[in-house]
Amino acid sequence: MGAHSPFPPLFAEAVQCFQRGDLDGAERRCKRLIEGNPQFPPSFDLLGNIHLRRGAFAEAEAAFEGALRIDSANPEFRVNLATAQSRRGLFQEAAANTRLVLTRFAGHARALSVLGPALRNLKKYDEAVECGKATVAAVPQFAPAHAELGAALAGAERYEEALGCYERALALAPDFAEAWCAKGRVLFALKRESDAEKAMREALRCKPDLVPAHMGLGEFLAAMGRHDDAAAHFRRAVEIQPANADAACALGAELQAAFRIEAATEAYRHALAVDPDLVAALVGLGRVHLEAGRDHEAVPLLERAYRLSPDEGGILDMLVLARLQLCAWDGLEPLRAALLERIRADRMVVNPFVAILADADSAHQDLAARQWARIVTPADAPLFRHVPPEPEPGRRLRIGYMSSDLHDHPLAHLMVGIFENHDRARFEMRAYSLGYDDGSPMRRRIAACFDEVVQIDQMGGAEAARRIQTDGIDILVDLNGYTNHGNPAVLAYRPAPIQVNFQGYAATLGADFMDYIIGDPVTLPLSEQPHFAEAIVQMPYSYHPGTVTRSMAESVPKRSDFGLPEAGFVFCCFNNAGKFTPEVFAVWMRLLKAVPDSVLWLLDRNGTVKDNILAQVDAHGVDRGRVVLAPRVPLPLHLARQQLADLFLDTLPYNAHVTASDALWAGLPLLTCLGHAFAGRVAGSLLKVLELDELITTDLEQYEARALELARDRGRLDGLRARLMANKASSPLFDVALYTRHLEAAYASMWERWCAGRAPEPFVITP
Repeated sequence: MGAHSPFPPLFAEAVQCFQRGDLDGAERRCKRLIEGNPQFPPSFDLLGNIHLRRGAFAEAEAAFEGALRIDSANPEFRVNLATAQSRRGLFQEAAANTRLVLTRFAGHARALSVLGPALRNLKKYDEAVECGKATVAAVPQFAPAHAELGAALAGAERYEEALGCYERALALAPDFAEAWCAKGRVLFALKRESDAEKAMREALRCKPDLVPAHMGLGEFLAAMGRHDDAAAHFRRAVEIQPANADAACALGAELQAAFRIEAATEAYRHALAVDPDLVAALVGLGRVHLEAGRDHEAVPLLERAYRLSPDEGGILDMLVLARLQLCAWDGLEPLRAALLERIRADRMVVNPFVAILADADSAHQDLAARQWARIVTPADAPLFRHVPPEPEPGRRLRIGYMSSDLHDHPLAHLMVGIFENHDRARFEMRAYSLGYDDGSPMRRRIAACFDEVVQIDQMGGAEAARRIQTDGIDILVDLNGYTNHGNPAVLAYRPAPIQVNFQGYAATLGADFMDYIIGDPVTLPLSEQPHFAEAIVQMPYSYHPGTVTRSMAESVPKRSDFGLPEAGFVFCCFNNAGKFTPEVFAVWMRLLKAVPDSVLWLLDRNGTVKDNILAQVDAHGVDRGRVVLAPRVPLPLHLARQQLADLFLDTLPYNAHVTASDALWAGLPLLTCLGHAFAGRVAGSLLKVLELDELITTDLEQYEARALELARDRGRLDGLRARLMANKASSPLFDVALYTRHLEAAYASMWERWCAGRAPEPFVITP
């Protein structure tokens, strides 16, 4: 409070109330003083300090301005005004007011202590450093002055110098919790994670309820993959400050990372109850809903986030994904066009998986992946350098498979036959699980295939990479790519000399930490190599391993069991609805109009997806009764009922993958359209191996014409079905043992090239 005299007795009472924490009593006396003598500036100044203590910063600013209207030369009043402005985030105004003080009172310690943080928040770090040095010179025994200089140096990324400042502050005040907290952040920036954690814990020892320390420790633990421990600190921050939306949002993110979807939902909702416009919470809750299959709840959240922050990365792509998965196509095209334009302009990071669904070509998928690779690569990567080893005749190659889906999941069903057929005399096998152990028969079956299954889901990227490197893995095979719950940071640390992109992600990772991607002549012609960071390896038939471990219900159900017409033509598509597009759906509707009594058989969806699909049917002028929705049933029955359909219609730009293999194995002819990138060529690869080239089309016009021809020529279609059943029995497509031998040949070739000192290069495995 500014100095002024004489002081009326009522003012002395107000000061006493303020000093003992009776803010209401102090405020009443100040207002009486102002009413009785509006020209007494200390009353306004004290009232401003009362508002500051309450956190009412706008009211504080107004009160200090009242004091300055009466006594504009008082430096304490002006520094107090600058303090209120800083608390309001008005850093330019705060800096201007403190500089006014310093022009008349050079070295004014309080003015310097307010100016420094203001400059720091304006990102004028060099000026903030000079201000901090002046403050330390003015009050060398004042620990907060050293801490503020440290903060300015940290902002300028001069971390070693900042560390020295915090250590000097702590030498002056060993229990200065805020300095311990700031020291922890600097240590973490210097990659001294263990020391950083100790510093944060020391801050909490000094002040157990220091929210920034709980937040900082939570962030450190999250970065190290210790999601449960991180969540505990974010939860404590929320308990201490229920109105801290950032803490609740951070808690949501950690619970989501730990697969605790409902708890994450609750945390994000708490954050939005506090701050409805917190973009990170809107996006976080939107992602949770997408992961939980509640796409209809995700869309309004992501739309709101996009309106609030249209240029922030990660929002538009999630919105496009949610709309595709919901089949909410009205207004989709401008969003999809904006997404592709952002990729082409290379001006914003876009989720590369969404780029595939948005129909980006290989070149732009590569660009999106390279952008993404930059942000997922930790600053300290790689941790390991590898040199080709001396020959070790007879040593088994150590293969590591990393995946979040080593449980009852479609990818596990696809891969388990390979795992079981690996030659254990030649290969030592380890699995690194980024997901949970669901205790299912599939998990137990997978575990039996490996020398060890290592849970790395609670490890950070560096810790997981160290474990893989310690295990001496020669070839690390990633089955996730840029899909949910993958951890590309592990790969970026380079734990293995050879790293392979396989099965889980049908596109390039765009990263120099990946060496090879496995495809085939249809999905990955060698002409695509310029658009892949990985060297292309072509399998001799299809890259997609057909599995013979499926079981089909013994009795084939009747059409009437599923509401299908006994005589009408049945088109079907059992792909995920997120692969549907307006363009392909329009083809399907025209086919229904052109083929009397035909129906389109789709998997039943949740209410909103179903409503959107049926609304599109209405918009195309087709009777809703022509679209039949198939309920979810056990896989053996689902495979058997596919024999009731006449023709499977594939999707574009993302084909059926496992779904195509299921349909063909069940004996259902499938018509596909070759896309211009990997994900849109998979069904074509399967059909090529089965020698059913006439079911492969090259554009939507040909796709529509061929579907119509087959629907009108039952004899031709029956002939294709008979050829499918005959070819299936002898085709290499469903010979998983043969497939595994070819895959092992690919691994052996990669290793031989590495040991010879050769860089990764494309090669072809011959039958």
